[in-house]
Amino acid sequence: MSVRIGNGKLSNEILDKLMKDKVSSTEIDLLLYLALRQDAFGNVDGVYYKDTYINLLVSKQSFYNAKDGLCDKGYILDKDVNADYFNFRILNNKFTNKADDKKGYLNINEDFLFSAEFKKLKANEKKLCLKLLQIYQMPSTQQYGLPVYPETIASWLGIKSKSMAIIYNYCENISQFFPNDRKDGKEGTLIQFLPKAFQVRTYQNKSIREHYLEHKIKHICRIYRVSYTIRDIKDLIILLAQYAKKGIGKLYSIICDVLIQKRSIEPRLINFLINLSDKEKKALASLANGNYIKALDRLGIPINIGFDLFTSPLPSVVGIDT
Repeated sequence: MSVRIGNGKLSNEILDKLMKDKVSSTEIDLLLYLALRQDAFGNVDGVYYKDTYINLLVSKQSFYNAKDGLCDKGYILDKDVNADYFNFRILNNKFTNKADDKKGYLNINEDFLFSAEFKKLKANEKKLCLKLLQIYQMPSTQQYGLPVYPETIASWLGIKSKSMAIIYNYCENISQFFPNDRKDGKEGTLIQFLPKAFQVRTYQNKSIREHYLEHKIKHICRIYRVSYTIRDIKDLIILLAQYAKKGIGKLYSIICDVLIQKRSIEPRLINFLINLSDKEKKALASLANGNYIKALDRLGIPINIGFDLFTSPLPSVVGIDT
């Protein structure tokens, strides 16, 4: 069975709850921020408050208010708090297999959901965008658009006012994301969301897996005070994707070993170590009191120059028989 790395989904159950509950604009943004970085079980570990409130374009206090609000309203669980970061779980948002997928979800890896323009919208306008995004996932809506009465939108949002002026205002404010106009219907004025108007654009041109792994790697680097470049992160993500079948736990173990001892990301070294057999690793470890990375350093093998320089199997390099 393939291992799912990352999630990037919000369950229909959460979306239905969002439509009914009174939530703030920042609470919606924080929920989306966490959802983009969650694992298949809804866990989001290593959330640094400063990174988060800068990303959300809000104050530190607004971040804490949103966090507490989502916890109190049953959207997230604050699992434990470190001095520097939070570990959360998004509730009712597990997607580990196809059976979970059948319950229904919204893919939130959409560029506009994380734009400065979207963050400026009111809470109800953001709710309407999420509802429309859910509807636009259906091919028929993409092809023909969506004619809807303002009263229907009001019912989605739990608005009981008889005046539909506020609904027209919401639709005008989100028109940059969901172009719409008005036309006559059998029961009054219809709001027509246009066909083929919504273009899917993944956030930062990254896959869900890339968003998750980038967050995870940066968290590990922060814990061990490791400096890195954007290129280092990209190289490591490629390695993790290539070797996911070996087991994420094993990969993290090797990565952490390298980060702790080298205090830097060294994708070529990590790539080399991932491909060592247990016998080769044991042989190396015997040369340096169980530390196979230190053994490589002592032998002076030019692994940091590039693992492609190895022209013979490791055992023959270190002078042991296979």
